[in-house]
Amino acid sequence: MTNLTSVPENKTVSDAVALFLQSGLEPGERNQETLLRFAGWFGRDRLLAELTPPEVQEYVESAASGLAG
Repeated sequence: MTNLTSVPENKTVSDAVALFLQSGLEPGERNQETLLRFAGWFGRDRLLAELTPPEVQEYVESAASGLAG
C-alpha cells in the first residue's frame, strides 16, 4: 500500500489540524468540529505519512454516513 510521501515524516494528524486552524482561514465551528473528529478517527499522534488512501476513503465514507466521530 502506498503511503502519502509528500508530507514531512515527523508531522502528526494533530500538527496538521493545528496548522490549518492557525492558517488564518476562518474554519467556523462546524469545520473545526470536523477537523477534531478527523483527528480522533485517525489518532492525534499518528504520523501523516502513515495514512493510506484506503483509510482516508473509509473515513470519508463513514463521515458521509454519519458514523465518524
